[in-house]
Amino acid sequence: MPQILVTSGWAYLDEPAEDAWARSVAMLRSVCDYADTRGIRVALEALQPSESVLVNTAQDVAHILEAVDRPNLKACIDFGAMEVAGDTIDGYFEVLGDKIVHTHFVDVGGGTTHLAWGDGDRDMRADLDRLVARGYRGVVSAETYDWRYFADPAAADAQVMAEYRRAIGA
Repeated sequence: MPQILVTSGWAYLDEPAEDAWARSVAMLRSVCDYADTRGIRVALEALQPSESVLVNTAQDVAHILEAVDRPNLKACIDFGAMEVAGDTIDGYFEVLGDKIVHTHFVDVGGGTTHLAWGDGDRDMRADLDRLVARGYRGVVSAETYDWRYFADPAAADAQVMAEYRRAIGA
């Protein structure tokens, strides 16, 4: 099924988070309703607290999925946001189960998220094993978004693929 990835959005710093939450729920309903007419699934990722005050944890993702209440709205695990929130792969699956359809599969380390694998501290093989153990069959995408990759993003992609091949023994 075709899929798009979205976030909850952000709040203005001078407004109550509840107002931004209501706006986010309404926006996500509209996006999901339109996507549904096109047969498109919508995957929502949590953001880090420095990025948004609305959806930061697996529990927050579950809460907004329930509030939006659209069958085509699913969840994305973003490893960066997951680690910053103190969540785990298993924790995400305990909260969201088969609603997880996308993973931002990134390395994290030294206080920096969205690193190419090998530039952080996560154990790719262990993370792959956890996803497999949970029966995950969704999308796994690299999201190497850090200043060090801007000049040569293809090199970051190649590094991710080399680490992946090493992790799976290929």
